[in-house]
Amino acid sequence: MPERVGDYYNLMPLDSSQANVPHKSRTFRYQTISYKATHTRTNAICYLKRIMGCKLPTVRLYEVVETWKKLIHANIVQLREVFFNKRF
Repeated sequence: MPERVGDYYNLMPLDSSQANVPHKSRTFRYQTISYKATHTRTNAICYLKRIMGCKLPTVRLYEVVETWKKLIHANIVQLREVFFNKRF
């Protein structure tokens, strides 16, 4: 695992067994792994979700992301950013 991904560092898997389980998310239809990380500029603790095998971004993907960013609910973590990285 790299020391840094995008603007995030100190990545730690939330469930270390997730990396070895061929589990596909019902939401994303790809294998996913959750991480806790620290944002470099704000030092805020963040939740990252790695979606493995996802193709390059499309216009439709960005439309979905913008819709998710508008979702505000007390029981749902708000989406702030989506980025693609080939190192991870």
